[in-house]
Amino acid sequence: MSKTTIPTAGLADDAVDNTKLDLSETYNFTAMPQKGGNGIVATASNSNGRYIKFADGTLICHVAKSTSEQNNGASAGNFYYSNAGTWTYPLAFNAAPRVIAQVSGGHYNAISAKAVSIGTSSTNYLTQSLNSTTNAQGLALLAIGTWE
Repeated sequence: MSKTTIPTAGLADDAVDNTKLDLSETYNFTAMPQKGGNGIVATASNSNGRYIKFADGTLICHVAKSTSEQNNGASAGNFYYSNAGTWTYPLAFNAAPRVIAQVSGGHYNAISAKAVSIGTSSTNYLTQSLNSTTNAQGLALLAIGTWE
């Protein structure tokens, strides 16, 4: 097997030139990066979870929930779904957000969660399980969308 040599003379200089700091400027590495304004507009929590509003119009809401709802009859593939629970966001979106539901702790039978009926102020969620037994289940819900 023969070795191929790659010329590196120009690569090293480019890498160094493109990573140098201009020491004539003052850098603040602890400040949040900004794009056209202040980064975070507001962050707070209430009984429905926590939210972060960004200056660019992005809104992120999240919550940890627990459910112990009975899993209903077998669906396709012999999995069972729980009764729907409702999460009212801690702050409303101006359009339906993307919502991610995830099983987080609780009984080992629950294998997944999903958001359904996603609206601007709330979403419903379900858990999917291997059997129909009622068990306490932890959930994490995350919604990302816009507030303006």
